[in-house]
Amino acid sequence: MRYLIILAFLMTVCHAQPKYWELQQGELEKIVRESDLVAIGKLTAENTPQIQIRIMEVLQGPQRVTRILCNVKPTMEEQIKEIDTNREYICFLKQENNYERFYTFSPRSILKNDLFLTGRVRKEVMKWKVERADYIVSGIVNSVKQTANDKGDFQVTAECTLQKSFKGEIGSSFQIQYLHAPKAFPVPCFLFENIDYVFFLKKVPGQEFYTMMNEYEGAYPQRLYLLKDIKLVTGVENRFDEVAGQTIKGIRVFARLQNETVKKEESIIINVLLQNDSDKEIEIYQNQASYFILFHIIDDDGKILATKYPKKNSVPPVQANYFMKIAPQSYFFLPSFNLQEYCLLKEGKYSIYVEYDLPWEYAGKTIGKSAWTGKALSKKIEITISE
Repeated sequence: MRYLIILAFLMTVCHAQPKYWELQQGELEKIVRESDLVAIGKLTAENTPQIQIRIMEVLQGPQRVTRILCNVKPTMEEQIKEIDTNREYICFLKQENNYERFYTFSPRSILKNDLFLTGRVRKEVMKWKVERADYIVSGIVNSVKQTANDKGDFQVTAECTLQKSFKGEIGSSFQIQYLHAPKAFPVPCFLFENIDYVFFLKKVPGQEFYTMMNEYEGAYPQRLYLLKDIKLVTGVENRFDEVAGQTIKGIRVFARLQNETVKKEESIIINVLLQNDSDKEIEIYQNQASYFILFHIIDDDGKILATKYPKKNSVPPVQANYFMKIAPQSYFFLPSFNLQEYCLLKEGKYSIYVEYDLPWEYAGKTIGKSAWTGKALSKKIEITISE
């Protein structure tokens, strides 16, 4: 019953937002890159063609805004009239008058928020931040010095200590300089001493110091979810996640751990199976299946260990009796693997992707067959190894 309730909830969410399914990846990338502000908020439209947005969370753009006024394109006025003031929306907006007001610029500028869309937008926003920054690091601000200029603004110099680099190589101690305008609206970034930040930085040619990527998105107080998003986009896991779990020419790979937490001296048993995810029978080579399995192992710091191949005695021969057929939506179970037989892992947390790599030679064309060949990757599995 519990699963039926969850399924009913998910179906309701999906049905309530048809535009979510229409927002293809290319569209999402384009609208994020064209937006000056991406925010989650609640809307009121008492004076159409203007709406007021009470900001709940800023994903992109000036962080310290709580309420904004937004001009609506005439073509969107009917859509705005249907606003539900009791629910949250994701807003993609452009600036006018130096951030004092914003305006909608696309039929997708105002979308109902849901758990599926939010995750996609967060990832795309982070990808855009990472692309624009020369350096992404976490660090602590040791000291902040301000020098006033004749306009009433301040030239700020912050001395920082590096904690971790996510993009680019930077020294263990580094300096950030930026201009702070106290009367600016919205309020730009300002650094405080003894606070841990995540910095998105630009290098100034010919200078020893760095500047923030821009006055609004150059520094964020450290949060676990922020570090996780950065690690996902900048780490090696990201290139695996983009293809993990996909069906390749009808074949899909599944991997499961017998235990997700084991002690250092215990076996790490991984069960692997292949699914025919198509509506047609698939013929595949199946002798010494372990020969074609690769383990991609990533530690908790996001570093990939050497790709681990299972042990093999000889190159499997191509013979007619070594082929089998998998019926549509059926499975082929491979022998279980003990990962400790191929590599010894120390204490810690690891992400593992299992790849099934069947070279073209095993299509069996030399014996009149045309069997499946290719590379398919399982979804990520995670294991913790304790003492």
